[in-house]
Amino acid sequence: MDLTTSNDGDNLVFSTSGTGTILIEAGTLNQGTGSIRVGRLVSDSGNITLNSGSGVSTGDLTAGNGSVSINNGSNDVSTGLVTVADNFT
Repeated sequence: MDLTTSNDGDNLVFSTSGTGTILIEAGTLNQGTGSIRVGRLVSDSGNITLNSGSGVSTGDLTAGNGSVSINNGSNDVSTGLVTVADNFT
């Protein structure tokens, strides 16, 4: 799943306000299918969760008072700056 092919490319921002969460899933975890490529993800105080079977590439991740979780079957993870008040797993 490549969400960076718009005119904004890697600068495209997906954001939520309040306690809204961001959940992006590609493929089936640990099955070796489905990768995720997104730009920036921003949540005021909700969690950001990325589930992928074969790779995650992101821009900056900002979860405010929430947490960031990246679950990836291939351990192939590339992120920009990760900013969280709670935890990063």
